[in-house]
Amino acid sequence: MPADEVISDSSHSSLTAPLASHFVQIVAHEDDDLLFMNPDIQVGLSAGISTTTIYLTAGQGFKTGDDAAAYTAERQAGVLAAYAQMAGVSGCDGAAAGPAGCWDATAVTVLGHTVQKFALKQRPDVHLIFLSLPDGLGSPTGSLEGLFAGTETSLQTIRVNGQAAGVVWPQSYTRADLINVLRELLSTLGATSVRIQDTAPDPNLFHDHADHVAAARFGEAAYIAYGATNNRVLLDRYRDYNITNMPVNLSPAEKAAKWATANVYIAHDSVLVGTDLTQYEEWSSREYPRSQRGTNWIGPDSAGRLRAFVVQSGDLLEWSQDDALAWSGPVTHGNPGGPLDAGLTVAADEDGRLEVFGQRRDTGEIVTRFQLGGGGWAWGALGNPNGGANALLVSVPAVIANADGRLQLFVRNAGGGISSRWQTQINGVWSGWADMGGSSIQGPPTAIVTADGRIELFAPTVDHVLHWYQSTPNGAMTTNTTFPVVVPASRPMPARDQDGRIELFYRQQGTAEVAVRFQTAPGGGWPGSTVVGSGQSGIGEPAAVTDGTGRIVLMARNRSGGVSYTRQSTPNNVFGAWVNRGGFQVGTPAAAVDRDGRVELLIVDPRGQVLHSRQDANGVFPAWTLIG
Repeated sequence: MPADEVISDSSHSSLTAPLASHFVQIVAHEDDDLLFMNPDIQVGLSAGISTTTIYLTAGQGFKTGDDAAAYTAERQAGVLAAYAQMAGVSGCDGAAAGPAGCWDATAVTVLGHTVQKFALKQRPDVHLIFLSLPDGLGSPTGSLEGLFAGTETSLQTIRVNGQAAGVVWPQSYTRADLINVLRELLSTLGATSVRIQDTAPDPNLFHDHADHVAAARFGEAAYIAYGATNNRVLLDRYRDYNITNMPVNLSPAEKAAKWATANVYIAHDSVLVGTDLTQYEEWSSREYPRSQRGTNWIGPDSAGRLRAFVVQSGDLLEWSQDDALAWSGPVTHGNPGGPLDAGLTVAADEDGRLEVFGQRRDTGEIVTRFQLGGGGWAWGALGNPNGGANALLVSVPAVIANADGRLQLFVRNAGGGISSRWQTQINGVWSGWADMGGSSIQGPPTAIVTADGRIELFAPTVDHVLHWYQSTPNGAMTTNTTFPVVVPASRPMPARDQDGRIELFYRQQGTAEVAVRFQTAPGGGWPGSTVVGSGQSGIGEPAAVTDGTGRIVLMARNRSGGVSYTRQSTPNNVFGAWVNRGGFQVGTPAAAVDRDGRVELLIVDPRGQVLHSRQDANGVFPAWTLIG
């Protein structure tokens, strides 16, 4: 696979042992986690997983002096009460009980700085840590944005009423100080899964807060630094204000629970009490990832053995089957000179050599890890359709083979449309970037090859799905201007029936259940959508594959963070009831069909470990087995 540039391998350090599961959120303000990372936080707490949130700013807004100290204390009290509620600890909401009655507050020294740490007495594995740097909104003393950009040399912390004994203020943080303190906190806590805000929000949508972006960038820098000593750490980014532009993707029950938690916080925030909370309620009906791990991180090699790939600590890790279909791993492939985004797509060249496509987090460059003829691997660079800061607005790629075996990749570009490149020769060089049009696309597209060898492409926007197709195998892509209106609350995932018809699966807005729109005949129209089964709500796109019996199998994350699955009763027919396979995952499941026609279902747990379940002869997925 001749790329634009073959990149020298990064050093492949030995892998560290997985630590005990610990989610760590790094956010700007005291309500960002509740509004933009929930219900994921709630699901982890309910599963008993250690959870810590680190708040970088005091969140004092335009207030100063004593008013700022009092208001910041209100916000801290609100989020302490909210976490106690999510953890199932009663009696922590309200001034009479007071958060101090449920929490142990201590001053923790980290690299010469003291931070305020609260531990929930009845759940001592739940922590909240406050650094109390100034909120950038109206602050005369600088901002996180300026500190990260280098226009501010340092920031001074804000005084907060009721701080733990030993917390010193004001304290001064340089850019390096803040990154190093966060890195040290991640290390001390033993973080295995880090959550941050959006490092590059879409400027075409609802605006974002500069503190959100800067906090995300500081969090990401700390994550990369932490990865130098622990290379088994996951990173997930979450969208913020602009989720209001997106379809409602929480079920009524999830929305009600998230809104109830937000209201526990709101009751303590004097700025919000008695005001119009419509915007808060809108945020409480949605949760969208900024970086989608996706469902295509597994694929067969030339011998039919499956290989799976996951990004941890910015590096590419691999798990693989042997000739007996037994799994092992991981082994590390390092990175292409910079940290990788979480989203990956596995594809194969015409000669069967695997390629793993991804994107650099630091530059936005599309990259590939490809097999060499002798069995080794190399990194290749494929550029980006946009330059400068806009390169970070480009999505991770979707990649699929043309009928003649030439690979073609598609990305959402900075303008919100689709850009594409393709191999100009079988197993050969790549074309330049071509703009296929489109607008308002949200996240990476998905693709499938029809029974007669034509590529079809689907891309979700804020209120419908865009569809492109090849009129003839290996031909140009054509926009389908008559594709019916589908409002997806996830990325749409196509699968092919035994008779050649395509079915398109996605989360239904307002219910978060899996819905489908299907063709009446191969290459034909798309009638109205229907829900697949009932009661199966959750976040994220489903995985969809066609097994060796010709039946489509669906696997989706459920409300408890596990996996539920269903299969067509017979080929080309309706689906059976959803079955809860359980487990607990970060992101969404992935699946592929092995050389015996059985579906292998894989998930990543909060420790960064991969687990699998192999479909039996009756289509049942047995209990999870840990690979490593």
